[in-house]
Amino acid sequence: MKTLNNFQHKYKNMVRNITTGIIALCFLLTACSPQEDDSHKLGGSQVEIPQNLKITAVDNDNEVVITFDPLTLIDGDDVLAVQFSSAEAGINFTVKDANTTVLKKKVYRSGEYTLYVAAITRAGTGTPREIPFTVAKNLLLETLSENILPEVVKYDIDATHQETFYKNELYIERNSIITLAGAIGNEDVIVNLDFFERESAASAKFIGESGVYSIYWNPVRKNVIIEPTTAIEAPGYYVFTGPGIGYPTTVSSDDIKAAYGAGDGRYTTEWNPGKNIRSRVVMRSTGENTYQATICINEGATFKPFSNTNWGNDVFKAENCTFTGSAILKDAGDWSPNGNLDKDAYYRITLNSSTKAVDIKKVSATGEVLPDDTEEPSSPDTPIVSSIFSVTNATSTEIDGEAILSMFHTLKNGDEYTPSGGLAKALFNVDFFTKTTDGKLKFLGEDGNYRLLYNPIRNNVIISAEEPKNPEYMFIAGVGLGYPTKVSAAVISSIYSDKGIATLDNWGFANVMEFILMRKVSENVYQATVMMPFEKKYWWDEGPYASFKVYTATAAEAANEKGAKFFSEAGGITGTATGIVTEILDIPEDNNMDIFAKLSAATLRITVDMNVKSMKVDNIVLP
Repeated sequence: MKTLNNFQHKYKNMVRNITTGIIALCFLLTACSPQEDDSHKLGGSQVEIPQNLKITAVDNDNEVVITFDPLTLIDGDDVLAVQFSSAEAGINFTVKDANTTVLKKKVYRSGEYTLYVAAITRAGTGTPREIPFTVAKNLLLETLSENILPEVVKYDIDATHQETFYKNELYIERNSIITLAGAIGNEDVIVNLDFFERESAASAKFIGESGVYSIYWNPVRKNVIIEPTTAIEAPGYYVFTGPGIGYPTTVSSDDIKAAYGAGDGRYTTEWNPGKNIRSRVVMRSTGENTYQATICINEGATFKPFSNTNWGNDVFKAENCTFTGSAILKDAGDWSPNGNLDKDAYYRITLNSSTKAVDIKKVSATGEVLPDDTEEPSSPDTPIVSSIFSVTNATSTEIDGEAILSMFHTLKNGDEYTPSGGLAKALFNVDFFTKTTDGKLKFLGEDGNYRLLYNPIRNNVIISAEEPKNPEYMFIAGVGLGYPTKVSAAVISSIYSDKGIATLDNWGFANVMEFILMRKVSENVYQATVMMPFEKKYWWDEGPYASFKVYTATAAEAANEKGAKFFSEAGGITGTATGIVTEILDIPEDNNMDIFAKLSAATLRITVDMNVKSMKVDNIVLP
């Protein structure tokens, strides 16, 4: 037994010595430079950094410079390394070389920080020493407004005219939600559609890679342009260049030309990719060999993609490429549009630089995909039974001159449905759907087959019932009203120049955008939610105007209409929208419910109770 015990003791010592040697060897092999990692955990042993060891952390134009005396305590035996860590600042270095005396790290958010310095021993990480430091300047983009873009940059339009941009270089984190404020926080402003995903008028999600970018704001064009501060070249970027294209803007060419007194309006580029932001459009990498840019295209444009700003990889003649999607380009030479082009549209172009495959999609001012230019209107004849609302099940059509994606669904009262893709951000008819806490849509109408009509420009979904009739429904017709939308009139009119928020314009029932469908909420009680933007001008004055009646059928006949006198002389007209109610009660001879007063735009819920012949007009807030 003594012999066996001696062998076990010698064996344990041998294993311990080998293990110690391996650990020491690992540290020696990696001791050439400080190691930066993602771990910020400290604690484990009682070893402390000597107080007489000089350590400083100083902000040098958002680069934190950490300097310290030689780390002679690193002996490879008891102390294996020293850790420098500040989780809030994103600093975490492990120094294993005693001769290293300087560390540097970019920190983009201003604030008061603490650097924790601790010895790493075989027993764990020792007690940290705390070194406070301050970063003075905030270079992390969190709120984007004109106030944080102080640099004035001017570029020549021609020999005598210039265009002004407001610029800054800021760090932007991937997937961060950026608050849009000031002049930039408006729906008629386009924030680069290839780097940002618009969440609302006041926020956008950054979808580019984390890094420092040059941000340019143009108050005339009402757009924000993004370019990397690093080289614009593959594999991170491609560029479009050539005359007749430009970054998307909701401002018309005529208005831009009038502001500058020169130039080609929405279109700024030329054959010079290395000149400046006016001469090119940056294509962001969205995957391996895949690049994307969203642009305006003029009828006389000629352009092409290149792999850098120095004419790199000039192999993309149209005859060498395969085009899919919107068929707007000719099939030979430099890229130039054919007769299918919509010069008022925005086109998202995706290039595979390896296969030379090019996909073109028309998109809205917020980046939602619109129907292809060459797609013929069609309608499905069989309703979909699905709990998912998706535009992949939609057919494109046109209603009252506007592009619509139509989805034919069987819907059941009380069931919940999940909107996918761009539909997740759309405003669904608030009289037929209510949003649940988890983002689903609960259907409030009666069981049946319905068409969900998605308007990507207005970013709303209205409902069209199959042959709607009373007593299941009532209807509102008139002028100066429309279905609710959160998109501004400026954005709508940038695509449909003669339109705004209101869609009711002629007291008609020719299509679903000419009247408002009222849902039956209880016996003989009906409800509809409308917007009155007061855009319509009445004929003898320049003031705002809206007028409507309620109907029992989709025909503007006297037998079907229920006007101001019908309700005011019976159950009455009341509600929280007092200014509008007062105007309606000022009954004109034609019995229309007229609003001539110069009132603010309003979102209204109109409730009609046919049991007592009453009407309520209440202000509401959209979800």
